[in-house]
Amino acid sequence: MKLDGKVALVTGSARGLGWEIVQIYAAEGAKVAICDLTQADVDEAAERLALPPEKLLGVKADVTSERDINNLFHLTLEKFQRLDVLVNNAGFGAYMPFVDLDPDRAEELIRVQVLAVTRLTRAALPGMVARGRGAIIAPNTEPTQSKRPSSNGSASTSASTHSTS
Repeated sequence: MKLDGKVALVTGSARGLGWEIVQIYAAEGAKVAICDLTQADVDEAAERLALPPEKLLGVKADVTSERDINNLFHLTLEKFQRLDVLVNNAGFGAYMPFVDLDPDRAEELIRVQVLAVTRLTRAALPGMVARGRGAIIAPNTEPTQSKRPSSNGSASTSASTHSTS
């Protein structure tokens, strides 16, 4: 198994792409920390994964909350003693012309897809740097590759994330 013994934390992992990533990592032998906005979603995802308790941690976390991020990392490190892979998956789309994007929605996009990614990455880096290895993945940054003339809000926040990579 390619990820046997590795520890992966996947945000936004109760459904969608995050859920698919967690399933693959678990099948490849990784210990996984999953998180999502509600405890019910986390519990349901944990039940569906059906991993032994020593290979799974489920945490309710709002990635826009620094307190929740700190708690998520504390619990992950307490249980697994390290983090090998961080997947910054939590996010949502605002697929509309940028000029139609409501400023409040734009601010929420920035909090989730730029500031949260920055905070999560900063929390993960010290341990990875100390061990000389680790991986940080941000799958929600792909829309920046689009060459469409009508840029959307998701692409603009993804561009911010790419510029900090």
